[in-house]
Amino acid sequence: ELNIINDPAFRTIMVIRRKRLSLKDSSAHLEISRDQNKVVVGAFSKFNGSIVKQKLDYFLTSFDSVTNAVLCALEILKMLNKTSNSTYDDSIKLNIALSAGIPVTDKDGFFEDTVKIAERLCDAIDGHIIMSPEVKDLYESENLNVAVDKKLVHALTLADEKFLNILMDYIEREWRNTAINAETFSKRLGYSKSQLYRKMVSLTGKSPNSFIMEYRLNRALKLLSKTDKNISEVAFEVGFNSPAYFSKCFQKTFGILPSAYAKLA
Repeated sequence: ELNIINDPAFRTIMVIRRKRLSLKDSSAHLEISRDQNKVVVGAFSKFNGSIVKQKLDYFLTSFDSVTNAVLCALEILKMLNKTSNSTYDDSIKLNIALSAGIPVTDKDGFFEDTVKIAERLCDAIDGHIIMSPEVKDLYESENLNVAVDKKLVHALTLADEKFLNILMDYIEREWRNTAINAETFSKRLGYSKSQLYRKMVSLTGKSPNSFIMEYRLNRALKLLSKTDKNISEVAFEVGFNSPAYFSKCFQKTFGILPSAYAKLA
């Protein structure tokens, strides 16, 4: 039988995304990011990871070994904890997500499905290291059923992964719709309000309303840094009915008014 772990076309994809919890001090963030990136790139080299795409706060890396990918993620976490200080802990959240698959699927892009899953895990799930159920199973198979450390790794079940994809498919279509709320969310996803609340808090650490809010605000960040639209236009485009409420939520989340951020971006 074909051992998929040894299939040369099969790859484990790692996505690392660094999220700023405060947007006030860009120079400090830049310095921290550069220091962290040296650690990350060193770990990639040690575990034979190939960098596919790199930005200041984003890495997309490919591994031909599931075990190397998992060990690399653990190494990065360990080294960043060793070199971290209060500035790291208070101002930056770093997530590492792992998924696995083959390059050719029914999508057009190379490893498109695998990368999409890794990015969704990285963006939506709380935890330092998040892995798909396939990565968990393959890692334990390669390592004689040695289980992953649940204190460091959030491994999704197949049901969790299915729910996450349904959730993200919906939110990516409808996030601009100002009528979205917990009630419409639950109806469209086929859950009662209480079921959806428990499922989302368990998986993402956020209520449906908080999840929608955070998604819209992160979209607003990208718009503010790439467009000349004013704050009201951005607020309406990302699904807020009130520019004043948008500014209030933005400041509460990022520690700075959107108008001030737009001048810095």
